[in-house]
Amino acid sequence: MAVTSANVGSVIAGAIPELRADIEEDEGLVHLIFMELFCWTESAAQGEKSDEVSKAIRLVDSIFRDCDADVKNALTVSFLENVDPENSVGQRIFDALTPELRSQWHELDGYMAQQVGKSLRGRVTKKANSEKS
Repeated sequence: MAVTSANVGSVIAGAIPELRADIEEDEGLVHLIFMELFCWTESAAQGEKSDEVSKAIRLVDSIFRDCDADVKNALTVSFLENVDPENSVGQRIFDALTPELRSQWHELDGYMAQQVGKSLRGRVTKKANSEKS
């Protein structure tokens, strides 16, 4: 079954029921749904819950392999863009990425470096440091 903007919330909530309430609140807002999934994955990585991180990455990979262009875009910019392998939590998530997701991350990183002049690497740390100044 192809994942679309119309069914992505139910696909994610079906796989990770504890996200159901947040996803229902964000109904129709695909970018926010993927942000919720990223936050859940990040929390699992912070808690060193490798089974949950793996579960989330398997889900993201499954969606990535069979989705429409809108969902692929939301997954890329609202999940993968937030993975920062230069911090320990981001590295745990990055290490769990499948080859296809890692390739998409590198493609996005290259695009960001070319278009915006900065890599996704270290983005979180650099932002925090600039806010302290």
